[in-house]
Amino acid sequence: MLQTETGRWGKIKNEIDPPWRIIMDESPVLPLILEERCTGCSDCVEVCPAEALELADGRAVLARPEDCAYCADCEEICPEGAIALPFEIAFENRT
Repeated sequence: MLQTETGRWGKIKNEIDPPWRIIMDESPVLPLILEERCTGCSDCVEVCPAEALELADGRAVLARPEDCAYCADCEEICPEGAIALPFEIAFENRT
């Protein structure tokens, strides 16, 4: 049985328990930064373990997309909800 989910990766990545297996698309997916919501607080820049984010003109930007680990730390810490890590996952029951 396959079940699909879409939405914010940070909200679901830690909620997936066996017997489900995550099947992610191999195409590169990058965080979306909603410029109109970003206040330039720099929380996301400071928390990014890959140092993929920077502030430019007072807003967060994905300066080094090739370094992004898609860990969702930036999405989870953003107080304005300006960062989203979109995903589509197919769950396969392994029982």
